[in-house]
Amino acid sequence: MDPIAPLPVDMGRLFDCLAPRYERINHLLSLGFDLYWRWRLAKCVCRQRPRRLLDLATGSGEVIRSLLRARAVTGEIVGIDLSKEMLQEAHRKGVSNVYLGNAEELPFADQSFEAVTVAFGLRNFYRRDRVLQEVKRVLVPGGRFYILEFSLPYPCLRSVYFAYIETLGPWLAKKHGLPPEPYHYLARSIRGFLSARQLARLLVEHGFEAVGFRRFTGGIACLHWATKPTAVFGSEHRAVWKDAGPARCGG
Repeated sequence: MDPIAPLPVDMGRLFDCLAPRYERINHLLSLGFDLYWRWRLAKCVCRQRPRRLLDLATGSGEVIRSLLRARAVTGEIVGIDLSKEMLQEAHRKGVSNVYLGNAEELPFADQSFEAVTVAFGLRNFYRRDRVLQEVKRVLVPGGRFYILEFSLPYPCLRSVYFAYIETLGPWLAKKHGLPPEPYHYLARSIRGFLSARQLARLLVEHGFEAVGFRRFTGGIACLHWATKPTAVFGSEHRAVWKDAGPARCGG
């Protein structure tokens, strides 16, 4: 198991209590950058133009809405999440084809999707190894996995950034009538999560290839991409990864 996996928090219950104000607080806490980050994810998926896509930890459907606006998927988008209340928020926004379910035990057949996305959700999965195995199982050979996740910001920003989210997150929650504990968890989970390079190595270790990533906004968020191999190679085959730098997103 990934040694930096989080404590087994009940994520369904955690997000159920946040659902009514979740997106508003996210926009405020990120100063609106969350919209930009999801737009970059959608533009990255546009390069592939998959026919069928699965969105993990779909929550209130914001990633699906971004993908639809960008016309990134030529066919069907399916979403899955542990929180019933978050999925009800998605339905209220007009997002359909979203289901209650666990990313560690996906209720889909092998090779069902050409692409899988997860935005700000991988950090919250307790058995990340199992989730990566499931993603690889449901992807077709040559299918792409896209991960948008918080990451450790550049060292010069780190102390200010954590002071900001550890103070403002709980304060915003209280102002909106929500418990502050989930935003204390947010800061802890980001501090304890894999660095961009560690996550890239984890994807390689699970057999993905063409692994890359790009950091945004001083390293606060990071977009990763990886491909399920189209053929099984011998033990001498090694996947490689690289930081894409400022200009490109997979390909």
